[in-house]
Amino acid sequence: MRRVERSTRFERSYQKLSPFIKKDFQKKIALFLTDNFVASLGTHKLHGGDYYAFELRDGFRVFFIFEGDTIVLVNVGPHDMYRRLSVFS
Repeated sequence: MRRVERSTRFERSYQKLSPFIKKDFQKKIALFLTDNFVASLGTHKLHGGDYYAFELRDGFRVFFIFEGDTIVLVNVGPHDMYRRLSVFS
């Protein structure tokens, strides 16, 4: 099983989420840890880089990267984060 780390950016964004999204995240991360690419998560690679995302409710996404045996949760937020250049900084 891969180790999961949360970036500082992810932690800041997570704190701002509604309780409903946080609850959905807890459910989905448990599933994600058993199978990163289970169909119900909608996990997909983002264009132009090494980043991936999986889906939460209400159009929210969890952005992450694989670094060896570690998965780094980079950010979490609405789908329009794809378009923002600062999403991964």
